[in-house]
Amino acid sequence: MIMGPRDHLNGEGYRIFQEGLKITPPWFVKEVRLNEDRRRLDIILDFPKGSRFKCPECGCECTAYDTRIREWRHLDFFQYATHIFAPLPRIECPTCGVRTVEVPWASRRSGFTILFEALAVELSMSMNVSKAAKKLRISDDTLWRMLRRSAARALEKQDLSDVFAVAVDETSWRKGHKYVTFVFDYWEKRLIFATEGRGSDTLALFADHLKRHGGDPMRIREVCCDMSPAYIKGVEENLPRASVTFDKFHVVKAMNDALDKVRRRESAHCAELKGTRWYWRKNEKDLSAGQRESLERACLSGACKQTGKAYRMKILLQRILDASVGLHPEDARSQLKDWCHWALVCRIPEVAAVGMMIKRHFEGIVRWFHSRMTNAMVEGYNSVLRAGRAMARGFRTVGNVILKSFLMAGKLDFDFPRNIWNPV
Repeated sequence: MIMGPRDHLNGEGYRIFQEGLKITPPWFVKEVRLNEDRRRLDIILDFPKGSRFKCPECGCECTAYDTRIREWRHLDFFQYATHIFAPLPRIECPTCGVRTVEVPWASRRSGFTILFEALAVELSMSMNVSKAAKKLRISDDTLWRMLRRSAARALEKQDLSDVFAVAVDETSWRKGHKYVTFVFDYWEKRLIFATEGRGSDTLALFADHLKRHGGDPMRIREVCCDMSPAYIKGVEENLPRASVTFDKFHVVKAMNDALDKVRRRESAHCAELKGTRWYWRKNEKDLSAGQRESLERACLSGACKQTGKAYRMKILLQRILDASVGLHPEDARSQLKDWCHWALVCRIPEVAAVGMMIKRHFEGIVRWFHSRMTNAMVEGYNSVLRAGRAMARGFRTVGNVILKSFLMAGKLDFDFPRNIWNPV
């Protein structure tokens, strides 16, 4: 229902609204009503009798045979909430039958103008949805529905024909082993697929998604992931031509965890290990003089020989995998084999387990020296998502997790008009 006017703007003012809204014939601004008590502005549009409109299906031009008043929320005019009203015509196309005309200022079946949706999406990219909804003066549920519509339209147009290298990782979104698998286009640094779970079937779903959007699973040549058996199986079954690179971060992390277990085991009878937990995890160049001295003292102690030995093995492993060292792939392969042999005969069970892990996944680990692929980008994005999830006090559904992920990392083309919220 259009509100009763408190004050009518004069006719000259209509031209400003006509140009500001970019209203084109046959549409024109018929009336503008301002209600100061409710801090609201209503803009009423109309079209001349006998105007012809294009069929949204085939483009055939027809005259309207009836109309229905529709309302759209628009961007605020100064401090006033702005609403657009227009008689939405229906036409009877000789080819397509009865169709409702599409209007240039809003998407089909949306109660908001395109510019309002553009602002809503932009705000939701940089803040949590509840805060964005508060700023827009709409409910959380309304904003989530709007975002789902906008993202669905953008994803429908997604072109994956050039994708040949992907990074795969998972993140937990709720307690109780609730996971989401993400697949990134590695070279474009964008999220291209997400689904609930972390099993091998997630890669089968990705392969189907790839086909639907112009891609080809046989064209995927490089995959970077962790050493999850499910992902390995999924790649073998669904991306058969891909070479797998195991993220070296997970290799070093496994060695760090093994070193920490050895330290904890020996700390019960080695006073030099007290208070040094985080020193052992640091890179050599990041240690302060005092920290370096503490580690040297612990390494020389007869009571914690295994901790010192495990630490030296960790440093050597890091040097082998360090890109700045610039090892030739064949030299790296040889040195990593020697390291594995040392780990298996060092008589430290925790380190021997790391050696066995590297031996099992040897080809995928040394593949890094050819592909130079890591999951650092994905891990960085996951940390941002976790921070956003904490700010939002968590997400209610896995669909919201995936939607927010695409807003933050999908680089989606929403096809909004180029404006101050979506610059060139």
